[in-house]
Amino acid sequence: MAKTKGDRLKHKEVKVGIIEFILKNSESVSEPAIRDHLKEKYGIMDQSTINKHLHALQDLTCIEQISHKPGLRNYWDIKNIKNLNNIKHEFPELRLNRYEKSIDLIMHHFGRHIMGPDGLKLYIQLLLSPSLFNICIDTDIETLDEGVWGIYINWNGPCRHQHIEDLLKICYTACVKHYSSFQMSEKAFIGMMNGLPFEHVGIFDKATILKMFETNLPGLPEEIPLKIFETKLLRKERLAEGITEEVLKKIQIELLEEIPEKIPEEINNKDLIKYILNTMRLLREESQDFSSTRDSILLEHCLKNDMLLGAGSEEEIAFMKKTKDTMFLANNYAYRKIKTDDLKLASKIIFNYKQPSKFVEGSNDPDEIYKNLLKYYGTLVVGK
Repeated sequence: MAKTKGDRLKHKEVKVGIIEFILKNSESVSEPAIRDHLKEKYGIMDQSTINKHLHALQDLTCIEQISHKPGLRNYWDIKNIKNLNNIKHEFPELRLNRYEKSIDLIMHHFGRHIMGPDGLKLYIQLLLSPSLFNICIDTDIETLDEGVWGIYINWNGPCRHQHIEDLLKICYTACVKHYSSFQMSEKAFIGMMNGLPFEHVGIFDKATILKMFETNLPGLPEEIPLKIFETKLLRKERLAEGITEEVLKKIQIELLEEIPEKIPEEINNKDLIKYILNTMRLLREESQDFSSTRDSILLEHCLKNDMLLGAGSEEEIAFMKKTKDTMFLANNYAYRKIKTDDLKLASKIIFNYKQPSKFVEGSNDPDEIYKNLLKYYGTLVVGK
């Protein structure tokens, strides 16, 4: 309802109105459109007053003026995470996660898109969870990754991670003892082993693996990278059922010789390579498991925080419970799929909040949105 002459405006009310108007538009907004909006909603017609509000918001880095040729009308927009962060600080009453433009900015910042089921899940969680939204605009990507990794190794897989750490230490001691040309410190060795891309060894050629070891772990025998190439760091229990020894020979894969669960006090020269290879295998499995559970760890943390703060909605709780274990059916990021039941739940939320708009256009109920989602995700949708 428009303000009438004589009505007193609340502190920052006009600035909030400008921000909301920009957020509700997917594109940059022209200054004349902003003037028309302020005239209709607040009865403000004075050009100097409007300019004062716009430039005050620009000085706070809440909005950006879009440069055009001299003589053309000005455009304004909210373009980045910094804008969102400053808006949150200056105008905490605004629920930024209720606006599609805000969520799109975060999705873009984190390199995510709703073209995949994992992106749709993240979009809906940003829409429903104030904690997740605030973490994403308050925290840089590296810090966020480190935090989620800390939760993972301390609560989701502490025993396995400690076992890997113990194996790395015993392997390092043996490398120093048996290979005089190996000169790395223990800290550097463990850091390098944790950082090498063992999850991709299945697609690396022999030359790439040899070069990786020569560059990053100098002084270790060539037999180690050659064994990685031959085995792909696979063991029998990780192979699909029905793969016979004949098939293995045909695809030229030799399985790893496994090590006992209990770590010995010392490794001899004969067993060292076997222990290093199995440690690398465990590092790869840990990396793959973390990649497949990373989003769920973050989302569950934010849901609990929302509940502690009294901000957790029934929709958020229901969506998290329903999709926690069933949204992603494969560990490989590229082949994640979504179940039809989860897609039906998502369609109801999308209908209620009218976003993402690409699924809402032309739809009059959740069933029509569900059909749009089925068409969009196609083969990535599986049965109940």
